[in-house]
Amino acid sequence: MQVKGKVSAVPRKDPLTVPHFRSFPALAAHITTAKLGRVDSREWREEWAERWVVYADLVAFASRALRSETVVLNNIIRFDRASTLVTERFPNVTVRRFSDATFAIAATFHQAVAFGVALSHACLAFNREYLDRGTKPFFIHLIAPRVTIAHGQVLLLPSATTPDTRLDGIDPRNIIAGSAIVRAYQLERHSAGGLLTIDQAGIDSLRRMQARGDNGRVAGGVRRWIDHLGDAQAVQKGEVLFHRGSVVDIPWLLLRPLQNDADCLWGAQSDDADLAISTFLEVWDKSVREFYSPQNHDVPLEVAKHYQAATRHGVQSYHAAHGRRIPKFQAVAELL
Repeated sequence: MQVKGKVSAVPRKDPLTVPHFRSFPALAAHITTAKLGRVDSREWREEWAERWVVYADLVAFASRALRSETVVLNNIIRFDRASTLVTERFPNVTVRRFSDATFAIAATFHQAVAFGVALSHACLAFNREYLDRGTKPFFIHLIAPRVTIAHGQVLLLPSATTPDTRLDGIDPRNIIAGSAIVRAYQLERHSAGGLLTIDQAGIDSLRRMQARGDNGRVAGGVRRWIDHLGDAQAVQKGEVLFHRGSVVDIPWLLLRPLQNDADCLWGAQSDDADLAISTFLEVWDKSVREFYSPQNHDVPLEVAKHYQAATRHGVQSYHAAHGRRIPKFQAVAELL
């Protein structure tokens, strides 16, 4: 290991001096003797529980990774900083990070929604800071996560610092599994960049939440939206903002970044929501501009769906914040 050009004093062991790595028979014998290959599921029952999973990953990350090392480094560091910034505010939520993805495991629906809202806002705030620098406003330098929330069984192991012989030979941070993980991942097919999407389990929990805030237009829009989720006829006609059949996109642009009160959704101040909405639309305007650029000529066509979904979400957020009850087309340039 090297630090600032200097060789570390920590000695490295020659693999050949480790007895069980001298040969295949020795390695197989070691695994047998140490009982590393044995797993008794009965010993892990307490680690399984019904939990809510928040899954967030950056859109277009793969194509960016192939396009530029500088870009991918910029993306992944800033996304990790945004995730860390949010994680510090949620000590009761377990977070696992991997490359361009963040998993958050929460005990309650409110904790999961609050984490997803905060992370979406944090990434948007990082984008606001970048746009305000006045540098070249390319979409590749902006971080746009797609966030989904699902419920189900989750296997979550205790910390390695806890004395537990079951943890011998494993790193608990690398083990996370369960139906909620799969559902959150599969829900991505019904979501897109910039959205915070929940399925029917989340909708049922959301309808029991109370909208809070001042008497302004934004908090009023959040209240109307929650009330309308229970209007089956309006939902079927497509008249409920952010509702798309079996899934709902939470209008996080209309909410405060930090949601502290259980079973409540706090609407943002009107000016705060206006800035969030305009920033959101500005970010995704850069996306469609980049789609035309020569540098991005070989981007997959399905990437364009993220712009369409995000634009609709931004426009509907503006409408909900200004008293409109039914979705209607409006040009982005007109709103901005």
